[in-house]
Amino acid sequence: MLSKNVIYIIVICAISLFGCRQDNKKKNRLLTQEEIIQIANKERISEGISIEESNVYYDIENKKWKSRLSSLKNTSPEYAKRFSVLDGRDYQAVHYSLKKIAPGGVLWVFVDKSTSEVITIHGEP
Repeated sequence: MLSKNVIYIIVICAISLFGCRQDNKKKNRLLTQEEIIQIANKERISEGISIEESNVYYDIENKKWKSRLSSLKNTSPEYAKRFSVLDGRDYQAVHYSLKKIAPGGVLWVFVDKSTSEVITIHGEP
């Protein structure tokens, strides 16, 4: 028969392992589209531009951004190198443009899908 101390140790270990699994699930969870947009919106507001004045585009599979980056690599290869911080990262691009046409009204925000970190931003004239 097992002693009370052995049973106590087994129960504590089981609880600890279950807690670790829950923490790993949280760490491995990807952000939702809504969460990513909320994070990007905070960045947009910190740049001094109202969300109400902006069109927000969640760039599915980053297709629009990849096209824009390809164009930048052709026209401004040195400038395009600054986006190497995105290489190997699981990120999501969110694109903003002003509802009223104005210079400097475009902003890209790049959010890490796992950590919620804003990796970088890119403004366009």
